[in-house]
Amino acid sequence: MVTAVGASVHSRMSYVKIKGEIERDLITLDFEHTHIFRPSMIMGNRGEFHLVEKIMMALWRILNPFFIGGMSRYKGMEAKNIARAMIYAAKNRFEKVKVYHWKDMNDLLLNNKG
Repeated sequence: MVTAVGASVHSRMSYVKIKGEIERDLITLDFEHTHIFRPSMIMGNRGEFHLVEKIMMALWRILNPFFIGGMSRYKGMEAKNIARAMIYAAKNRFEKVKVYHWKDMNDLLLNNKG
């Protein structure tokens, strides 16, 4: 499941609070394995033109190298790479619940090159 970076039922921001509530409710369904992906900026071409999105993606491409350490979770990632990471994660079913941020998704991509 894809939610958002910062998802939390305790957030004051409606968007990430709702994402946190969805995560909580999904976990309570007690599936054998639950993979939750929390990307920040989802990069790529949607096939539609949205000026604000184009500006934000351009800005994120500039800012990405500066998101280091704990801030790396805010790095943008191409939608196709998030999808690839999800496929790799589905094949790795060791943990009951796993939350993936940018570093975790990137590690999946790096460890499954081939």
